[in-house]
Amino acid sequence: MKNSLFISQNVPNTLVKKYNVSQAANNFCLHINELGYFSHHVAIPPANIDQNFQNQIEENTGIEYHLCRVFKHKGIGKAINIILDNIWLYFRILKAPEKNIWFYNVWTGNLLSYLLIHALSFKKVYILLADYNPARYNRWIGKSILWAIRQAKGVVSLSGRCNEVNHNFSCIPGIIPKSKISEQIGNFHRNKCFLLSGTLNKNTGIELALDVFKNIPEATLFLSGIISDDYKIKVEEICRKYKNIIYKGFFEKHSEYLDLLHSVDFTLSLRDPLSIVNHYNFPSKILETLAYNKIVISTIEYPELNGINYLCAPYDKKRLTTYIENLINTDSKSNTTITACLNNTEILIKKYSEEAWYDVFRSMENK
Repeated sequence: MKNSLFISQNVPNTLVKKYNVSQAANNFCLHINELGYFSHHVAIPPANIDQNFQNQIEENTGIEYHLCRVFKHKGIGKAINIILDNIWLYFRILKAPEKNIWFYNVWTGNLLSYLLIHALSFKKVYILLADYNPARYNRWIGKSILWAIRQAKGVVSLSGRCNEVNHNFSCIPGIIPKSKISEQIGNFHRNKCFLLSGTLNKNTGIELALDVFKNIPEATLFLSGIISDDYKIKVEEICRKYKNIIYKGFFEKHSEYLDLLHSVDFTLSLRDPLSIVNHYNFPSKILETLAYNKIVISTIEYPELNGINYLCAPYDKKRLTTYIENLINTDSKSNTTITACLNNTEILIKKYSEEAWYDVFRSMENK
């Protein structure tokens, strides 16, 4: 009998763009939901979601979405609404039959409910930690969150570099359902096309990508996803001036994104290796891309990807430009590194598919 319940901040996929929610985080929690390990999934969407949101149990996923928007969602009214979200969640979990409660991250929006469940119930509370940034723990709220994480019965993290947060710690950097891992060797078109997708901001490399591909007119850079407000004008101007840089927008249909992904040869993950945020986090989109046996170029060498074939490049405009120029001008037929990157199927199934997650959940709950 299933005895575990999952709590996330998901929204229905159709609302990701409207509310500027991370598509990667939403997809990750959907994959966790599809595991079938949890008997129920309750989602309390982020604090920026307004009173127009409709509480519902989603028919195709079974996810129970709930928000309290009793007051106008601004200022003090917004703060009260968030407190009510937490109180509602506490009583919802209190009456749930499941003994093991898993939170997807602990943050200011769910900290109160987490502490109430931990202190005032007989439930065992665990955390699936996808967003750990020690820089935020310098303030009292951050320190409270870190203290709360340490009180959990256990933590499964997407990053193996924050194992000090809890005595019962395991790491799996992402989940890829076995059915979504391609058994076909990746197709290499030799078309010199690159893709940067997801949430497009400075931290995810949009500025570096623009600066590099302005200087490589023979290569094409496709951008897709949601652009942060501070880069929207710049991206529009550069796309008008440089015809090899093309913004495709946000794809409402995942199939349209996959069509673009399959049409390029290289995908980009351009994060600053010196940033404290990137030191402790792992971008799950890398695994999503590897599942299709596409070639990933990353500016960080991740210990979580030990044994996986991908390309590591420097996080520097001049050196990255030279790296990409050399890459597109190399005879790919004789490049064994590229050939290896087109087939990660076996190791992905072993390390990141459903069975690996079943094992880590069971192991942690049985300690």
